[in-house]
Amino acid sequence: MKWWNDLWLNEGFASYMEFKALQVVHPDWDVDTMFLMHSLQSVQNLDNKLSSHAIVQDVSHPDQITEIFDVISYNKGSSVIRMLEGMLGEEVFRIGVSAYLKRFAFNNAETDDLWAELQTATQNTVDVKKLMDTWTRQAGFPVVSAIRNGTKLTLKQQRFFSNPNTVSSNNSSPYNYKWEIPITYTTSINKTVHKFWLNKDVDSITIDIPDAEWIKLNHRQIGYYIINYSENDWCLLNKLLEKNFDVLSAADRSNLIHDAFSLANANYLPYGIALNMTKYLSLEHHYVPWDVAATNLNALRNNFYQRAAYKNLEKYVQKLLGNIKEDFWSDSTDRNFLQRRLQGVILNLGCLYGLPSYQTTVYKLFKRFLDDKVQPNPDIRYTVYYYGMSQGNSSEWDRLWKLFLNEQEPQEKIKLMVALTASKETSILTRLLQYAKNESYVRSQDYFIILSQISRNPIGAQLVWNFLRDEWQYLVNRFSLNDRAFGRLIPSVCSNFNTHERLEEMKIFFDKHPEAGAGKAGRKTALEVVSNNIKWLENHEAVISNWLINSI
Repeated sequence: MKWWNDLWLNEGFASYMEFKALQVVHPDWDVDTMFLMHSLQSVQNLDNKLSSHAIVQDVSHPDQITEIFDVISYNKGSSVIRMLEGMLGEEVFRIGVSAYLKRFAFNNAETDDLWAELQTATQNTVDVKKLMDTWTRQAGFPVVSAIRNGTKLTLKQQRFFSNPNTVSSNNSSPYNYKWEIPITYTTSINKTVHKFWLNKDVDSITIDIPDAEWIKLNHRQIGYYIINYSENDWCLLNKLLEKNFDVLSAADRSNLIHDAFSLANANYLPYGIALNMTKYLSLEHHYVPWDVAATNLNALRNNFYQRAAYKNLEKYVQKLLGNIKEDFWSDSTDRNFLQRRLQGVILNLGCLYGLPSYQTTVYKLFKRFLDDKVQPNPDIRYTVYYYGMSQGNSSEWDRLWKLFLNEQEPQEKIKLMVALTASKETSILTRLLQYAKNESYVRSQDYFIILSQISRNPIGAQLVWNFLRDEWQYLVNRFSLNDRAFGRLIPSVCSNFNTHERLEEMKIFFDKHPEAGAGKAGRKTALEVVSNNIKWLENHEAVISNWLINSI
C-alpha cells in the first residue's frame, strides 16, 4: 500500500486468504461457512452503526493510523473481497489477483490498482472500480427488501441501521448510501443459482421468477448485505427449516438466522419471526447455525439480566437442548472436526443456561481436573474450566490461580486465565483486578483480555466499570492513548449497558477525559450501542417476554 488509507489491501486480503488457504488444506471443514460467523456477520454488527466508517478513509494523524487497525479493515475488507470473488468467479479472480501481485511485487499499490488488474482479468466485461467503490468508499451496507407478488419479485435497497430512527445525511457519501448489489437466489423448484444486479441508480427493480413455494436470496451469504422478505416468505422459510432444513446449506441456514435477528433488533421484522427461526435447532447438526443462534440468544440474555424475561429465556434454551438426542458429553473418537465444534457450542450453551445435568457434569470434570490432574478433552476444556470455576469456591479459585501461574503452554494458559474470571464472588474478582496489574502474573498483551472477560461476568461488569474510571490515569500511563487494544476497552466493557444511568455515567467520564487517542471511534460506538440497548428494551422486552411464555 502507498499510504495508510489503503491498509485494508494488506489486512483485509490477508484475512480472507487465511480462509482460502485453510479450505485447500481442509476441504472437509466447510471453511466458507465458518467465514460467515467469524468475519462477515460479526462485522455487520458494528457496520450497522452511524459511527462506522468506510474501508478506505483519509488518514492524516498518527492516532488514526492505530485506530484503523479495526474490524472494518480486517473483517469487512475480507468480506467484500469474498463477495468480489463470488461476483467474478474463482478463476477470473485468481488470474486478476495473480497479475496484481506480480505487477506490484516489491512495490506499493493502491486500491484502484487491484481493481484495474481484476477488470483486465474480466476482459473489461465488468466495471470493477464502479462496483467496488460503493462498498469500500462509504460506510455501512444495505438491507434489500424482497417482495413477491405471484411470479414478480420487487427489490429495493436502503442503508441498514441497527437503530431505524438514526438520522444520517446522504451527502456524507459520494454514492448517497446506495450500492451496486450482486443479487443471487434459489427457489423450491430450481436449485440453480440465479444472478443479476441491483444498481445504485435505480429506486427498485422487478424481475420474473418461478411460481415457487419459497425463495432464498443471497446464496451462501456471498453478498455483504441483509435480505428482508415479506412476513409470509419469512414464515415459509421457517416452515422449511422445521420440516426439511437440509434443503438449504448450513451457510444459508445461518444466513437466515443472522438476517432475521438483525432485522428484528432494528424493528424491521416482528421479533417472534426471528425467534421462530430457532425452533428447529434441536435437529440442526452443523455448528455454524447453532453458533449464530447462540450469539443472538446470548444477546437477549445479556439484555434481560435481572429482568423478568431472563428465567423464561433460560427455560426456552433448556427446552431446545433437552430435545437433542446425542450425548455430547461422551468422548467419542468418531466425531469429525465440525461435530467436535458443535459439541463445544452445545455444552457451552447448556452450562450457560443452567441445564442441571450439564452443570453437574461440568463441575465433576472440573473437580477431577483439580484433584486428580486429569485434563478434560481439548474440545470441551474451555467449557469445563470456565463453568466449573463458576460453581467453585475460594479455595478452588486459589488452586486454579496457581495452575495459571505455573502453566507454560500459551493456549492452555489463556483458558485458565479466562476461567479465573468466572467466579461469582465479588471479593475474588476484585482481587483478580489487582493481581492482573502485576506483569509477572499477567502479560501486558493479555491484560485487556482479562478486563473484558471480567466485565462479561454479570457479577464483574460493575467492578470493571468502576475500576476503569478509578484507574484511568494508571491505564493511560501504562499503555498510552495510542494503544489500539486500550482503545477497544471501553466499547467492550460498556457493550451490555442498557440504562440511562449508565449512559449518563459514560458521558460524564468522557467529558472528564476528553482525550481518547485510538479510542475516539470506540467511544462513539459505545455511546451508540448503549443508546440502542436502552431503546431495544423499550421496543422489544414485552413482545419477547410474551413469545417466551408461549414457547416454553
